[in-house]
Formats: sequence, structure tokens, C-alpha cells
Amino acid sequence: MSVGAGGDRPHGRLSQVELDRIVNLHEMFFAGRLGGQRANLRGRDIQGLRLARRDLREADLTGAVLTNCDLSECNLASSILFCADLTKTRLAGASLQRADLRGAMLEGADLTGASLIDADLREGWMAARESGGDLRAVERGGTVQLSDASLAAADLTRARMQGLVAARTNFTNALLRGAKLQRADLRGAILDNANLEGADFQGANLTGASLREAILSGADLTDVEVSREALLAANRAGMVGRRFIELSPPLDAQLAAHAEWVASAGHAGARLDLRGIDLRGGPKLAGRELGAMLAGKLIASGIDFSGASLAAADLAGADLRTARLAGADLRGADLSQARLDNADLRGAKLGPLLIGASHVRATRLDRASLRHADLRDADLRQAQLHEAAFTGATCTGIRLDGCLLATVDSNGATGFPARR
Repeated sequence: MSVGAGGDRPHGRLSQVELDRIVNLHEMFFAGRLGGQRANLRGRDIQGLRLARRDLREADLTGAVLTNCDLSECNLASSILFCADLTKTRLAGASLQRADLRGAMLEGADLTGASLIDADLREGWMAARESGGDLRAVERGGTVQLSDASLAAADLTRARMQGLVAARTNFTNALLRGAKLQRADLRGAILDNANLEGADFQGANLTGASLREAILSGADLTDVEVSREALLAANRAGMVGRRFIELSPPLDAQLAAHAEWVASAGHAGARLDLRGIDLRGGPKLAGRELGAMLAGKLIASGIDFSGASLAAADLAGADLRTARLAGADLRGADLSQARLDNADLRGAKLGPLLIGASHVRATRLDRASLRHADLRDADLRQAQLHEAAFTGATCTGIRLDGCLLATVDSNGATGFPARR
């Protein structure tokens, strides 16, 4: 439990001009320019004003009233929003990493795609001081109120959310790996396709919540109120696919044999067959030789394949959500209907594979889901993208020469070129 002294009472409403002046000085301060000053907006009323894409990192907004503000893509990293009122505030794409949001009111707020890594959303109270210096009755705060908010595709990795109220909140495609949600009220929340690996839900109320295809590997569900149907709809470790530890020979031996098979052009060793295997919790595969392996419907969410050779691999229908594939060689791979939501594909090679002197094999991504994936500087030249979904993906520097984009869903994707 955290109790802070209110001290500063609201100083009246700021105008947009006054607010811009304060923020300009704050940005000068962090740019190291003469005359800059860190923003102190404790208890200020700035409701309905515009702060989109401004830099307010480490600003003090304790107890501030920000209802209906536009804070889209605002940098609020390490800011103090203790007991602030952010009801119905627009925070889509904002950075709130390590922000202090204890006791904040966020009902109906739009945090779509926001980053709340290591944010603190535990309970907190702000009390006023008597003339003698003693704390008196609680003025504002309590449990964080997050009901009816949107956190679709938000990153809440390791966020501290114990005891918060998030009834009917939309967490679709959100990352909640390692988040602390003990005793949280999540009644009617939508957690479809969310990554909840290692999250702690002890004593949480998930009555009526939807967990369709959520990743619950390693999540602690002790004393959780949740329906059996909701859990069956989730993708829990051990519920789908044969576990890699059941393989014979063991996975390490098969990886070595596959590397020999590739190096000898198929004359020695053995081709790796991981079709339908659940690799979660397995070894890192970064930098490994996995070219031409058979891995249709592989379950590998969160696995590290960065820098690996996956050229010509069969990964049709594979679950690669949140997988790390930065710099991986996926030329000529079959990723049709694969799930790559929130995957890291920075600098990945997904262009055509030249086989022999004249045969070219295109990478298949038809009907693949790459929602909110990071595709910065990825090479997708000539890839087959029929009905592929890039919704909300980061595509700055992506190469799409020779791709047909007429049926691609790029709604909300940044840096995705215009259809042609």
C-alpha cells in the first residue's frame, strides 16, 4: 500500500498555451538546452488538452486531471502519474515504461499499442496534510481503475497490476509476460490471443473473461475464478502438441543430425521433423541451422530463432507469436497461415531463395498473421502475401518489391507502403 501526501492542491485550469510553454521547457531540459526546466504538473487541471507526440518523460503529474486529453504517442516513460485522473484519455501508442500509475483512474482510456513495460499500477492513496503537518483523510486514489479501457496490443511485460480493477477491458493481442495480477478484477475482460506467459494471476477474478487462444505457459492460476471453457479455449502448455522432451532421439541430437544433413546436401545425417511439436520451454535456437526442416503447425511462441537459418523450412500453420526472429534467414520458407503476431522480425530475410542456377522459390506468407509484429528493415521481396494481416505492425524500412498487396490488411501499420 502506498500513501502520498497531496500537499499541492489543484492550481486551477491551464490553457493550451500555458501547457505548451511548460512542455517546451521540459523538452529543452531533456535536450540539454539552456533555460530548460523539468515539468511539474502536480495537481494541475489540463483535461481535454493536447499532448500528442510530446516528450514528458520523468515529468511529475501527481494528482493531475487529464480526463479526455490527447496523449497519443506521448513519451511518458518514468513519469509520475500517482493518483492522476486519466479517465477516457487517449494514450494510444504512448510510452509509459516504468511509469508510476499507482492509484490512477484509467476507466475508458485508450491505451491501444501503448508500452507499459515495468509500469506500476498498484493501489495508492493521496492524502492532504493538516496545518500541523499530520496526514488527514484520503483525498484521492485507491485501487487502479482500468475498466472498459482498451489495451489491445499493449505491452505490459512485468507490469505490477496487483488488485487493479479491469472489468470488461480489452487486452486482445496484449503482452503480459511476467505481469503481476494477483487479486485483480478481470471480470468480462477480453484476453484473446494475449501472451500471458509467466503471469501471476493468484486470487484473480476472471469470471466471464475470454481467453481464446491466449498463451498461458507458466502462468500461475492458483485460486483463480475462471470457467473451464475459458481455459480450454486458451493455448496452455501441454494442452496442444507433443512436447519436445518426448522426442526420441532427443532434440539436441536431432539438431546435430539436421545440421549434418544440410551440410552434406542430404547425403548424411537426418532431416529435422518437428511437425506439430510444442517447443515452448525448450532450448534457444538462435543462430542454429534449421534450413528445410519440416515444422508445419509447430508450437514455438516466444522461442528465440534470432539469426537462425530457416531457409526453405516448412512452417505452414506454425504458432510463432512473440517469437524472436530478428536477422533470421527465412528465404523460401512456407509460412502460410502461420501466426507471427508480436514477433520480432527486424532485419529478417523473407525474400526469394535461389535454388540451383535458375529456380527461384518465393517465401509464402499467404493468410499469415503478422499483427503488431516488428518488421523494421525486413526483406519481403516477391513474398506471397495473399490475405496476410499486418495490422498494427511496425514496417519502417520494409522491402516489398514484387509483392501483390491488394488483399493485404495493413490497417494501423506504420511504414507500410501504399498499395500498388
